[in-house]
Amino acid sequence: MRMKTVMVLILGLLIATVVGAVAVFYLGGGFDLKGEEPYYAVQMENGDLYFGKVSYFPKFSLRETYIVQSVQDPTSPLGSSLRVVPLNQATIWSANKINLNKDKVLSVSEVNKESQVMKLILGQ
Repeated sequence: MRMKTVMVLILGLLIATVVGAVAVFYLGGGFDLKGEEPYYAVQMENGDLYFGKVSYFPKFSLRETYIVQSVQDPTSPLGSSLRVVPLNQATIWSANKINLNKDKVLSVSEVNKESQVMKLILGQ
């Protein structure tokens, strides 16, 4: 009888460990094997486009956040161009984290490590 109790406890601990690991991976936004979290592009209903590291717990949010901003550019035929800037430099917010309303999100996509956006972010 005692051996059966020990086996149930070990099985319960194993299941709890697996469920916990899956929850951390899913709710934490994921990570690669090197321990580096990927950047995601988040498109909002109002047209705002954010780049950052996603977290789903306790609220949907982005850390190390960047935003796309339009700036005057006399060399451009349109008179303006786009740039990617850290959120704390682009706005009145001083934080490097932003909580987003999931109901207003149009899309969430992982940013390719070789993309122009990642080169801009890593060059900052």
